[in-house]
Amino acid sequence: MWHWLERYRGPIILFLLALLLGGGAFLFYRQFTTSGAIEISLASPEQIEVQVSGGVASPGSYTLPSGARVANAIKAAGGFTADAYLGGLNLTQELDDGDQIHVLSTGVLSKVNINTASASQLETLPGIGPVKAQNIVAYRIDNGPFLSKEELQNVSGIGEQTYDDLKDKITVY
Repeated sequence: MWHWLERYRGPIILFLLALLLGGGAFLFYRQFTTSGAIEISLASPEQIEVQVSGGVASPGSYTLPSGARVANAIKAAGGFTADAYLGGLNLTQELDDGDQIHVLSTGVLSKVNINTASASQLETLPGIGPVKAQNIVAYRIDNGPFLSKEELQNVSGIGEQTYDDLKDKITVY
């Protein structure tokens, strides 16, 4: 009857030993992690840095307390200029580190944004007909948004003279 015990004594002893060691390791690990665990907190920084540009008295980079709002950043930049356009600006929006706030001016609003205008809107500009308007849209699709007004000269059919006629009537914002 006990022949099987003698036959499998080695593997049984190894199994019990492994079970004992595994249980001990588990208890040790559990005790170590609950008493010596490192708690990681993703607390927000005490200060944030934001960029303010456009229709403010002193455009630049400002350090503000965490939880600051757009209104706080505008105040830090000296407030709005006389031609600042406040429409579409949420003064109560909470800021994050690295945010940029650009305040448009009323002069910009009367200009055509070459990054967002449709072909028909572009045709309202002097010297821009259907072909040049389509070339501007195609250039935007192929190359991404215009980074400066001067980049408009890279569009087929827009020469220096056409650009000179347009530069005060367009924006890239």
